[in-house]
Amino acid sequence: MLLFAAVTTLRPNIGVLEYSDHRQITMADLPGLIEGAHMNIGMGHSFLKHVERTKLLLLVADIQGFQLGPQYPYRSCLDTVVLLNKELELYRDDLLDKPAMLVVNKMDVAEAQFKYDEVKDKLRYLADVVGDYPEELRPERVLDFTEVMAISADTDPIGVEKLKHRIREVLDFHAALKQKDVETSVIATLRAQMAPKGPQML
Repeated sequence: MLLFAAVTTLRPNIGVLEYSDHRQITMADLPGLIEGAHMNIGMGHSFLKHVERTKLLLLVADIQGFQLGPQYPYRSCLDTVVLLNKELELYRDDLLDKPAMLVVNKMDVAEAQFKYDEVKDKLRYLADVVGDYPEELRPERVLDFTEVMAISADTDPIGVEKLKHRIREVLDFHAALKQKDVETSVIATLRAQMAPKGPQML
């Protein structure tokens, strides 16, 4: 299963990506991952529990940033990603070991490309910028994004299709790595079991 963590609506959705060869990938859209989710604020734990079963984290951040409501602080695109990272870490830090991708959305809005050019390197190398955040917002471990993509989900069907195929490639790559690790472990176990025991006659 795949996590699609956007912050635009407050209802979870399950969807399926379908490919021309009939491959299907299930996606869980968990937009309730807001600041304080680890303390069960908003949809909190009811959303975060779904993250545990995912094979890939796909975070989606608005290039214009995000503000939950007038009483909450505005968070830039970079702030949003750092805070999602922090919420995952506070809930269960082993979630940060999962493969992760980042999509910066709404690239069709005014000045989006300018804003993205300013922030793209920071998004790729979060470890270099989280030190600038106050301790209560700063994650101790950062997500290592396999890929950072900028698209407009509403107006860029080519970008969406590219994202769809990149998700599949990343999932398949990590599945192959996991399979190789399993095979290596089995071989090592068999060798240990077959090794001679006790003194040997020469």
